[in-house]
Amino acid sequence: MLNKLFSVLLLSGSLLYSSLGMAVDNGTIANTNNVKLYIENMTCAMCHITIKKSLDRIDGILGIKFDKKALTATVKYDKTKVDVNKITETTKNVGYPSRPIN
Repeated sequence: MLNKLFSVLLLSGSLLYSSLGMAVDNGTIANTNNVKLYIENMTCAMCHITIKKSLDRIDGILGIKFDKKALTATVKYDKTKVDVNKITETTKNVGYPSRPIN
């Protein structure tokens, strides 16, 4: 019973760190950064799924949030593993050129 409770608390803590913009990696908080991208050609309901799948394959991508109306995505990433150029290159390679915006 205590093992289950401990597991739930540990998972809850990891989710809390993730929601606060911090990634948990073997008990350490990784160096994270966010980039907001304008994404071209994002016109249908499947577009963001294609983009998400391609970015999820990259080591260091921690999360992606889309704003379909504004044609943007905010990508959370570990800057020790991936950079913005790799992220934009990946979206371009699947048919969705992107560029950082502020």
